[in-house]
Formats: sequence, structure tokens, C-alpha cells
Amino acid sequence: MKTASIAPEYQVWSQEEFGHAELPERRLRNRLKLVAARLAQSPGGTIPSTMRSGAERQGAYGLLSSERFSYEAIQDSSHRATMSRLQGQSIAFVPIDGSALKLTDKKKCKGLGSIGTRKAGARGLKSMSAQVVDAQGTPLGLCAQMLWTRGACRYRRGSASKRRVQDKETRYWLEALRKSREKFRLYGGASVPWFQLDREADSWPVLLEALEPGQFLTVRSNHNRKLKGGEHPYLWDAVQAAPILGYCTLAVRPGPGRTGRTALMELRSCQVTLDMKDSWRKKRYEVSLYALWTRECSPVPAGEKPVEWKLLSTYPIHSLEDASLVVFGYAQRWRVEEFHHTWKSGACRVEDTQLRSLQSILKWVALQAAVAMRIERIKYRSRTEPQLPATEEFSREEIDAVRLLKGDRRYKSRSIPTLGQLTLWLAELGGYTGKSSGGPPGTIVLRRGLQRVEPVVQAIHNLKIFNENPNM
Repeated sequence: MKTASIAPEYQVWSQEEFGHAELPERRLRNRLKLVAARLAQSPGGTIPSTMRSGAERQGAYGLLSSERFSYEAIQDSSHRATMSRLQGQSIAFVPIDGSALKLTDKKKCKGLGSIGTRKAGARGLKSMSAQVVDAQGTPLGLCAQMLWTRGACRYRRGSASKRRVQDKETRYWLEALRKSREKFRLYGGASVPWFQLDREADSWPVLLEALEPGQFLTVRSNHNRKLKGGEHPYLWDAVQAAPILGYCTLAVRPGPGRTGRTALMELRSCQVTLDMKDSWRKKRYEVSLYALWTRECSPVPAGEKPVEWKLLSTYPIHSLEDASLVVFGYAQRWRVEEFHHTWKSGACRVEDTQLRSLQSILKWVALQAAVAMRIERIKYRSRTEPQLPATEEFSREEIDAVRLLKGDRRYKSRSIPTLGQLTLWLAELGGYTGKSSGGPPGTIVLRRGLQRVEPVVQAIHNLKIFNENPNM
């Protein structure tokens, strides 16, 4: 498979991410690494928009259509690489969330399933992703991801309580928890996963699973559950009546209808025993854990609601420091939503794929997930560690190309700009002005910037080759 120039940094990343993929032969593994490196250097949603030559496109199609390995081999290698980045941290946050990929399937011949409402008639894949975030908040990659297609709906609305767990999509939450724990057990060293789940996961099977050893779990409460014993019969009454532990600050990220700010949060907590019922088996379960209620008590921008979370956690809350850590951990859950945006409609645009077979689509989706996580990691580091040298994440040729396009007069000095500065220049090449959102550069403007830069990178690389070998 002949390829155009791929910068060394992307080749190093693809070796770390997929160098140990258990594929049936070395040729396929090498092709996987080349396709991944090209995707990282030139993110996009389709093979023609990312691969730079006919040989690269043919090699990518051949890799994805091969029946000699499945998409799970791609995922396993990438997830193992994620665990290697933990570097012995005692606790790692693991936000988990589901999403749907809307894919083109007008003839309904690709093996996809329905997503959304039956009336809309959309087709695609469902996913459940578990992301690893270190104690400082840096996203490291995925440690588990389930992909599945929905069959024809056989159940009426409101019949969930009459179905077995294995017949509900709740089983994918449980599978994500179990697969993540297994990855930590095999490759995580002494690191303990601390799962962060949104209200959709507030169900008795998940809360029972939370009691498994070797983990912590926090879930946002969605039901005012009955309690066993105590002064208050219901959960929300009990936690709101608990004494104030103290206050902490929370960085509220900007979003639709929400202004970015630093909020002062009031914290209340108590230990509770939930009285839960399995309607299918006619059984009741008692689950003891900690309830935490946190509410924004500082002034809120006009027209906005204060941030308020009711959380259930297996992490012991005995002090203000414990409660603050639970709040900080749950605040990392939005990082999986950022990943979904980058993966689906941001830089990677995986929903644009026109691949025709389900197995090819699944492999493409798994590859793009790894690339999306790399982009998220770079984006976060450029915001939190802007003084790092740009060579931490970009090649020398990319730095030169950005400088040339920006008309930077210091190009000839060969000085290295900071990661924050180069990311800003790259975003500006992609149309970023800072006026529309008021926030730091996002994935879409970075993708546009990379697309503008890559032809210049290729030209710089070819010029170097010609200068070194004038008789070619």
C-alpha cells in the first residue's frame, strides 16, 4: 500500500494505538496503522475525503471489507493503549453515555437498525461508550464501547417494568461497566475506575452493579426512590434535609442557553438505603450508598436556571473534601458528550460514511472513535497546558505550514511556538474568530484548519525530499 507523506507524529500515535492489534497477519496490521495515521493527520467522514491517493483508498477499502478480523480487534488494541496512559494513577474517572449514529441507508440493505422515533424512520447504529479521564481531567481514550443495531420494536411504550433486563437496552450499561472493569483489572495496574453516569442509568440493575468490588460509581438521580428506614421515606426529601457540609466551586462550561462561569455550589449529603423492586422477578433489593445534593448558590445569569444535581455514589462521603471530589468527578461526565460531538459531527464526521456493509461500517466507526479521542486530548491539553511546546502534538512540518499560511515572519527563525498559540493559529485558519461562541476553539474549526494546512505540509515534505535528492 503506497502512501503519500504521513508525519512521524501520526505514525508514532498509530503504532501506540494499533501496533498490538490481534489481526491474522502483519500485512493487515501495517495497513491498519497506515489508515489510522492518515485519519489522524486528515480527519474526515469518508474514505475519499481522507485518503490521499488511489493506493491509499484501495488499501482502506480492502482493510474494512476483510472478513478475516472484526471491529472488536480494532477496539481492543485502542482500549489497551488508553489504559497504558494511566501511568499508575490511583483513581481514574470513567464517564459512560449512549448515543446514536444516523447513517444513510435509503434502501435498508446495510444491516442497520432504527434509531429515534419510529415515525422519523431514521437508520443507524446505537453506541455505549466508556471514556477514561485522569485525575486532572485530561481525556485519555476509551476503555469500552458497545455498538449494536435495533431490531423491529416488539414492545409497547410503558412495558419496561414487565421485561427482563437482558431484553432491555439497560444491559448495555451493565456491559460497559463490566468490560471497563475487566480492562482496568488486566491493564490498569493499581488504578480504580470511578464511573460517572447520567440520569438515564438510574435503574435498579445499575445500582446493584455499583456494589461490585474494585470500583466506585456515581449516578445522577432520576427517581425519588423509596428509602428503607430513616426519618424521611423518600430519597430527595432525605438529602435536601441533610445538614450543609460546606461549599465548593464548579467550572460551568458554556453551552446552548448556558453561560460559562465559575459557580459556587452548596453541598448536602447523607447515607441512605434504597428500597428497590425488580418487577419481573417480584424481588426487592436494598442498596446502601451516599446521596449528595449540590445546588448553585451564587448569582445566576438572567434567564438561566441554577446548576442542581442530586447524585448517588458509592464513594464514601464523610467530609467536605469527599463531597467536592464527587462533584468534580461527575463534572467530568460531559467529556464523553464532547467526544460524541467530535466523533459524529465535528472533526471526524463519522455519520457521513457511505460504506455499504455493516462490518465495514463497524470497523470505520471503531477507527474514527480512536481518532476522535486523540483530537479531544489535544484540544484539552491546548486549553489546560498552553505553554507546552507545539511539538508535543504537532510535527515540525505542520508547524511550518501553519506559520506560512498565517504569514508569521518568525518562520525562518525556526523557534517553536507554544501548543496554545499554534492551536489558536490553526483554528483561525479554520474560520475561528472567538466572537460567535466567546469560548476557546472547538473541533470543527480545528478540522477546517487541518484541511487547509495539509496540502502545504505535503508540499514542504516534497520540497525537502527534492532538496536532499536533487537527481530524483
